[in-house]
Amino acid sequence: MILIDTDVLIEILDKNSEKGEEALRRIEDAGEDICLSSLNLHEILFGLYKYADNKKIDKVKLIDVVDFTKDDAALSAKIDIL
Repeated sequence: MILIDTDVLIEILDKNSEKGEEALRRIEDAGEDICLSSLNLHEILFGLYKYADNKKIDKVKLIDVVDFTKDDAALSAKIDIL
């Protein structure tokens, strides 16, 4: 399973983004299911609601969501330092 970061999903949703096209290709090539954390879902939906992009909102809501726990936050902070 691939957990997609908000910045990566924004690039993928941007039809004119070469970075987004590359990220999507890599995800598809991996053959893995994708998901968002509950925090990523909030961030991306906030932006989409702000700019009233209903087509993208419906697509994002189809992506599986995993909880972001206290342990996840601690581990991700450690990983970011590396």
